[in-house]
Amino acid sequence: MVRRSSYAEHVRHDEYAAYDGTGLAQLIAAGEVTRDDVLRAATSRIDAVNGHVNAVVHRVDPPADAGDPIDGPLAGVPFVTKDMDGRLAGHPASHGSRALAGWVPDHDSELIHRYKAAGLRIIGKTNCPELGIMGVTEPELHGPTRNPWNLAGAFGTEEMLLRLAPQVHEARPWVGRLPELSVA
Repeated sequence: MVRRSSYAEHVRHDEYAAYDGTGLAQLIAAGEVTRDDVLRAATSRIDAVNGHVNAVVHRVDPPADAGDPIDGPLAGVPFVTKDMDGRLAGHPASHGSRALAGWVPDHDSELIHRYKAAGLRIIGKTNCPELGIMGVTEPELHGPTRNPWNLAGAFGTEEMLLRLAPQVHEARPWVGRLPELSVA
């Protein structure tokens, strides 16, 4: 990644996307980029694509983190968490359900506490199947999350298997499929 001399010189998406969380944390720790540079790269990418895929259903601004100075193995790395994975104090936790719409927890769950302790900066919550029941993210509360490779389709377990592990799917054709059942 190219070191920036000022905040006006933003980290480009291709530079940001070339690193995983540990790589970004190493760049931040080495002073090659600031945590705010990386935050701007992440939020600008969300802004650019979320209208098409509906993945992030709640933005956390300013980011939820352990405060300054941020310490931990992933210090300064932006992070989104699934709406049903832990409670983030002061932010909605609907679990994709209309029954829980508007519920805002008053404390962080242990999982969120550990994310923050690792140095992650929580910048949003992502869509999820209602109460995590279905293998497809199409809750009535937030609407479907679209597959970024095929915007006409929803992104769910079957699609993930086909996209991320086609060799597994081909070797084991029953993965992600239900047998046809005859009902009398």
